[in-house]
Amino acid sequence: MVTSGLAAGRAELGTIEFFHGSLRALDVGAVVGAEARTHDPLDPLLDASRALEHGQRGRAIWVAASIVEATAIAAIQHYPARVPPEAIFVYRVRLIPFHSGPVALRDALRALPEPGSADAQARLIDEYWHPSGQWWVREVLTPSMRVLEQVPAASEREIYLTRWVRYNQDRERARGVAGLPES
Repeated sequence: MVTSGLAAGRAELGTIEFFHGSLRALDVGAVVGAEARTHDPLDPLLDASRALEHGQRGRAIWVAASIVEATAIAAIQHYPARVPPEAIFVYRVRLIPFHSGPVALRDALRALPEPGSADAQARLIDEYWHPSGQWWVREVLTPSMRVLEQVPAASEREIYLTRWVRYNQDRERARGVAGLPES
């Protein structure tokens, strides 16, 4: 069974526990926000149609529903560099989420050819903020999170299905949303 997005986690006093993967160490007990992450050049494009009070990706930090997803997403975000899971720090965190979106849509936005891509771009952005159907690898966004504890990262073997098979299925689906041919 796939546990992704906002339905996963343990609720406590209006907050939910998720997992975050990072290539740098975080302090247990710290409250971490968007300033702690490397900002994606696509953030302004994704946020252009979003009102600040509804949450924006550029002012958020991502988390995942499981240790496996947190490890896989951290590795995916640093691709094409081969980041081994043992180089990834994974933390159990507490937060209040505001959105869950498919990770592969960002890659599809990057892959768009410049001329004539406005319609495809609009479809991908709409799908990011209003996902339809099954997306395997999703990031959950939050304005900040409290680091509860460090947990062991998943192994390469544990993340293989998420990182290489399911993520590639999502990438092909994203290409279809954009109207691009299969790769």
